[in-house]
Amino acid sequence: MGQTERIQTFGEVSPRFMLELVTSDTATANLNLLLWDGERAHIGPSVLFEGAPDSPQISRLLYPPDIDSSVRKMVRFPTHSAPYESERNFLTIYAR
Repeated sequence: MGQTERIQTFGEVSPRFMLELVTSDTATANLNLLLWDGERAHIGPSVLFEGAPDSPQISRLLYPPDIDSSVRKMVRFPTHSAPYESERNFLTIYAR
């Protein structure tokens, strides 16, 4: 097994996926990463991107940063993904 680079991330966007910080309903819960692959959402404590076999590219393990509890209390992190019809609909429902 090759090397794995550990990378803290606040989120990431690429043509193949999107990562976003999410949390559970409790303010003291750890942050997780939501991975959207274009079809489904996956939530977990980290995301592993493995290099192809016999590739010089090393694997990358992305994980959420440690954020001070005072900041966590001020920032409203999402808890899940949900479909919406339009930007107006999204803002009407989720910007409360």
